[in-house]
Amino acid sequence: MAAKAAAKAPTTKVAPTPAAKTPATKAAPAVKTPAAKVAPTPGEKTSTTLAPTPPASSQSSGAKSLPQTAGAALAARIADARVTEVKLAKAISVAPRRIREIIEGKRRLTADTAVRLAVFFGDDPMTWMGYQLAYEIAQETQELSGVLASIVPLARVAQTPVVASRGA
Repeated sequence: MAAKAAAKAPTTKVAPTPAAKTPATKAAPAVKTPAAKVAPTPGEKTSTTLAPTPPASSQSSGAKSLPQTAGAALAARIADARVTEVKLAKAISVAPRRIREIIEGKRRLTADTAVRLAVFFGDDPMTWMGYQLAYEIAQETQELSGVLASIVPLARVAQTPVVASRGA
């Protein structure tokens, strides 16, 4: 039984992304398998290659860990495509600094960059924006946890009976 568990561990750690954080590394194997299948057919859209990862990791991991960043996803895609950051930057007509800063988490991924990356990688801009937004929403949820706990949801407010006063 322990031998089976040890044999399964190497197959799940397929992600060759040393720059990615631990949550991103766990999410990367789910991303890699479909990407390899989609690459031979250039006419097909690959929007499903990356989109499922951020919501799944943010919902299942709880409040302590954040979902994969757009930068971590970009680093993984660059590694998979075997292109350099400089070559990618030239191909999508942006400064290499923009790519580096997104990967390092010093810059957010914008809609402009998402559209360019989608054209280059042959997928959907919403995939890239999904990574950025999932990360930002999870981060804000953590930072606002005290405030959010004090907000009474509309469903509970609507259930509270309203008593009209007849003081006329």
